[in-house]
Amino acid sequence: MKHKLLPLLIITALACLAILQSYQYKTYATNVEWNLEGIKIDKIHQTIEILDGGTIIVNETVSISAQNGEKTLKMFPIGFPYKYATYLLRCFAYDEESDKIIPVISNTGLGKTGFYGITIDFTKIGGFYVNVSKSFTVTFVFFGIFEPQLLEPNILKMEFPLYPSLTKQADTCNTTLIVPESLLLNYTSVEFEKRWEWNKRSYFSTKKIPLEAFSLEEFEAKLRIIGTYNLVEIGEMKRQISIGQRELDIRDHFLIKNLGRNTLSSIKFSFPNSSRDFRIQNEFGSIVEGADVSNNEISFPGLRFNESIKLVVIYKVPSDQLLKENNGKFTVIVGIQRIYTYVVKKLIVEISLPQGAKLQTIQNCSFSPSEIERKSLIETVTFTLENYTPYTRFYAEIVYSVNPLWASYGPVLWAGAAAAVVCAVALSWKIATRPTVAPPPAKVLKEVVSPRIFRKFVENYEKRSRMSAELERLESRVRRGKIPRRQYKMRKKMLEGRISSINKELVVLKERIRNAGPKYADIIKELEVAEAELEEVEIGIKRIESRYRRGEISRAVYKKLLEDHERRKERAQLAIEGALLRLKEETH
Repeated sequence: MKHKLLPLLIITALACLAILQSYQYKTYATNVEWNLEGIKIDKIHQTIEILDGGTIIVNETVSISAQNGEKTLKMFPIGFPYKYATYLLRCFAYDEESDKIIPVISNTGLGKTGFYGITIDFTKIGGFYVNVSKSFTVTFVFFGIFEPQLLEPNILKMEFPLYPSLTKQADTCNTTLIVPESLLLNYTSVEFEKRWEWNKRSYFSTKKIPLEAFSLEEFEAKLRIIGTYNLVEIGEMKRQISIGQRELDIRDHFLIKNLGRNTLSSIKFSFPNSSRDFRIQNEFGSIVEGADVSNNEISFPGLRFNESIKLVVIYKVPSDQLLKENNGKFTVIVGIQRIYTYVVKKLIVEISLPQGAKLQTIQNCSFSPSEIERKSLIETVTFTLENYTPYTRFYAEIVYSVNPLWASYGPVLWAGAAAAVVCAVALSWKIATRPTVAPPPAKVLKEVVSPRIFRKFVENYEKRSRMSAELERLESRVRRGKIPRRQYKMRKKMLEGRISSINKELVVLKERIRNAGPKYADIIKELEVAEAELEEVEIGIKRIESRYRRGEISRAVYKKLLEDHERRKERAQLAIEGALLRLKEETH
């Protein structure tokens, strides 16, 4: 009986294996249908361009033709190995002949496992009519590919797809690697031929004839930094615009992080024309020493590897540059062009209309507003964009009107306030002349706190933050062997002693502010909650890094978890900044 069952078990096992193996090559993660029958892929020209800041732009120009006369193409899939999907920020397609952006459907797969695919949806532009050879271009924007080397700070390492992944064979594929003059191509795992140099860039090429379907071919490269090249992440940029009669007050908030091993001390940025009266503050409102704006470049104190800085660039723009009036209606033109070669993970644009103004419409807008709200007679329009890349453009025209009677509304308010004060004084005098009656016992006793207490608390808090940051830098330097262990211990002991002393003083000041009333008690509570969140996040980041070093999690999971914790950290830091700013308002 056993001898009869053995062949049956073997056949069953082989059948299951065949089913599993065939499943691997069947349709996967796709909810669209492609009909490429009768379509021939003649040629693909792919460029991989490395930009300053760490962004990589991939342009793939696909030339196709109809094999039997003519055909209207509705859908076209294209992609790359799935492990690079976490680095993709944006993709779009463009038809030069019709001068139209072609919509794409993200994450449709290619019909096999192991690939990230997008589908170009030609149905949205009425189809893509093909007879003789016609072409269209697909653009991918990647960020986070580079790996700075610990032992070689001037070397950048990258792994990247060599050719696009298609569902059909292409007759030929040319790949051109474009390297800026600040980088020298030291090593590649495949042979690239240097073709030419132009516009401060070097061009290297390779070719594949034919390019088989579902290509997984990759290449590895090492690039040496020979000029000024930075790996930069702008975690958030927030532009606040307040509209005045003669000028616009603008505040640009930046969260800048250095991802490279070399010190980062400046970034390029385009400000509106005629911008003037620049000044740079930190998140607590203090002037940043050594920071400056010159020739569309923001300079600041140097950042080491993995360090961040928050800057607020404050300036003014004459109203006639961005504000137009027509038939009693005003239009403010808001635009942010290419932020050079950097990626902004989150962009927020906030426009505050003049007091009493009423929003009429938003026109010629590249993105819909995320929020419109009215507070204290001021209407605010907010736009929020994720992953603002060198190919993204933001533009909007905000149209509003102002009631002619509003000009007299301010004086009327002042007159009303003065009358209220006079009435209050008269009422107080009348109450004072009444027979004295013993007052009921007070239910709540508030401590009167002078502005000096608020000022001292904020100054001590900022001082403690600077010392904590200095302590972290000190520990980083001793790990890298930059300073002797003896000097580290002495400096650490001194800093910890000063931090301990400040902490004791902060506890006393905190209680005095808390007892000043419910408003201040709420602010202190928000501060303490944010501090606890920040401490928890810091512990979580160390735990994630430890797990990654032990090999418990993959690089993609590590980066995803790290990004989640960084977002929590930014929220906690913003909450702390907000609480300190509200306390700082009490110092005046």
